Amino acid sequence: INKLVKVRANNYKQRAFGGVLNLQLTVNNDSKYELDKVVVELQYLEPSEEPIKTEKTVFSSIAPNDSKTLKIPDYLRGVKVAYRVINVESSQYERQTAGL
Repeated sequence: INKLVKVRANNYKQRAFGGVLNLQLTVNNDSKYELDKVVVELQYLEPSEEPIKTEKTVFSSIAPNDSKTLKIPDYLRGVKVAYRVINVESSQYERQTAGL
């Protein structure tokens, strides 16, 4: 199921001297199962690509073949972001695969 869950960012704004504004992350659920919880790791990066700050954002209740978007609070440091899905929980999927 992890291969069917993706995260992407919008075209957020970057301030000239650092800062990430109007960031939105969208999780796409391309599976046929409802997702109870998806955890996304978000890193704010310096110009050298070194992380300044790492945080986790939790998305909940994403329907099958649907997506959910969350607005991320503005952060006044960093020049860009990196993000990835680090955990997917679906009780519906786990019930389907329990006997395998």
